[in-house]
Amino acid sequence: MPITLRELNRLDRTAFVAALGAIFEHSPWVAEAAFAHRPFAGLDALHAAMSAAVGAAPPEAQLALIRAHPELAGREAVEGALTAASTS
Repeated sequence: MPITLRELNRLDRTAFVAALGAIFEHSPWVAEAAFAHRPFAGLDALHAAMSAAVGAAPPEAQLALIRAHPELAGREAVEGALTAASTS
């Protein structure tokens, strides 16, 4: 079931991270960092907070995030394990 921005803004930290933790390549630390910037006025503000969390992260965390991205033409693609968004 989709969750509204209003509902996201009301969640506690644990529920917020559970709801958004997979968005940036299954790296829940991004949602964890963005949580402090609630309430979000819109989806652009939410995306900006999550992107800023990545930008402010140490290089090791950024590299781990990049490495978590599926190989769009690699093993996951061959196995049919990519999400619909990655496939498209």
